[in-house]
Amino acid sequence: SSSSSSRGHNRPKMLIAQYSGFGEYAQFLNLISPVHQEYAKRHGYDYVILQGTALEFPGIQQDCFSNLRATFDKIPLLEMAYSVRHKYDYVLVLDTDAMIVHNHHQRHHEDHHDNHHGHNLWSNLLPKNQLLAAKRAMKYDWSNSWDINAGVMLWNLHHPDFISLVKRWKSLSQYGSASSTTTTDHQNNPTKEELRAHLETILTKNDDQYFLQTALLDAYSWWNRPVRAVNEEFNYYQGTLVKHFKRDKRSWSTSGLEQRLERVKEAIREICISQRKGIAYCLSEQDRSDVDYAKREPPPETAWV
Repeated sequence: SSSSSSRGHNRPKMLIAQYSGFGEYAQFLNLISPVHQEYAKRHGYDYVILQGTALEFPGIQQDCFSNLRATFDKIPLLEMAYSVRHKYDYVLVLDTDAMIVHNHHQRHHEDHHDNHHGHNLWSNLLPKNQLLAAKRAMKYDWSNSWDINAGVMLWNLHHPDFISLVKRWKSLSQYGSASSTTTTDHQNNPTKEELRAHLETILTKNDDQYFLQTALLDAYSWWNRPVRAVNEEFNYYQGTLVKHFKRDKRSWSTSGLEQRLERVKEAIREICISQRKGIAYCLSEQDRSDVDYAKREPPPETAWV
């Protein structure tokens, strides 16, 4: 699904991209997607959702769905955004359980600011010489730390390193090494045994965030890493710009799911209170989303929805 509206001439153009697997966990989208659709409409951005497993792994059939691998959908979303970079300046990639909470009720102020200065809170967050902004793992980490949370990321589509870092991240995720995207004779490609060991690793231990952190460590020295490692803006449940209703533990189980969904509803109520007029996502809970993402079944092939 997508939302958009007319844009000012100088307004930075942003794509909001969110992904999800199937099943109970997708209940987050039932609550959050109307919020993002309304936000995109108000501020002249576009919003897309990818539900499924879009990144292909050697040795795994594409129609073999797994919520464990849905987290790697961030990479295809970035590739998709790069393919239409002539339309956008930034792409905001969000986990299923992340929601924009700031500036819903300040459209006219932001429009005035954009039209006169050519930037807004997103471009302030990520200057043109920086590649990505994300929550740093530890409060007092370096401001360009590699140790970031991949659940909420703002990427600069026009940074010269954008596609090279995405390709490195993709190769590390698929093959366990970055050589597969840089060699043409495949002489450095991993063996079947190495691939099997890697697939077992990504399904049981490491995830996309680990491989992004590895890519950042491999590609840059500490002094030239084009990362803005923020804190308050994406600070999980206390985020001032985006709240990330993350799991307490690193697990894909649905334990604690109801409590997290209640926290989302509470945040939505806070947004509604801040509105001077009622808006779409302040409707009753059962009317919130046109699609029940939690009841959708995996299609034969992953598709954009």
